[in-house]
Amino acid sequence: MAKPLKRISDEEFYAMMADATPFEAVIRSAIVIETEIEEIFRLAFADPSAITDLKLTYAQKVGLVIGLGMDPRLATPLKALAKLRNDFAHKLDAKFDNSDADNFYSSFAKEDKKVINEVLRAMPGNKKTDGTHRAFKEFEERKKLSLCVVTLRSAIVAAQRQVTRLLEPLPD
Repeated sequence: MAKPLKRISDEEFYAMMADATPFEAVIRSAIVIETEIEEIFRLAFADPSAITDLKLTYAQKVGLVIGLGMDPRLATPLKALAKLRNDFAHKLDAKFDNSDADNFYSSFAKEDKKVINEVLRAMPGNKKTDGTHRAFKEFEERKKLSLCVVTLRSAIVAAQRQVTRLLEPLPD
């Protein structure tokens, strides 16, 4: 059986994303998010090692977690992150630029983009001198990437809580 990936706390993830280069952020966030998907399997299956033994690809894990009931709207940004990861893993000259960040953001559903923008409005350090808040498009690509992967991981963690609630025994 393959060794399960190590889960990290929210604080560890935020710190990791804050200090990472785009290369590190893409690779590490993909690993962390895949670990959180595997946690859903651990919660949902009576014998999660049977799933681990299948040696599923990332794409297969995304399909399976959607099949288990995670909101299908998350499949597109999960696949977009996989594409970014594969570009860095297989291309020596891979770069992460503003168009990559904007394309990743575009992969999110409307309601998830709304969450990202609400978070930006709530951030005290995001106020401009005129009192307005910077919009997503005004950030540099590295910060855009962090906002997107933090949002995506948060959605997966929320799905874990949903699975836990669904598996609770019904009251008598």
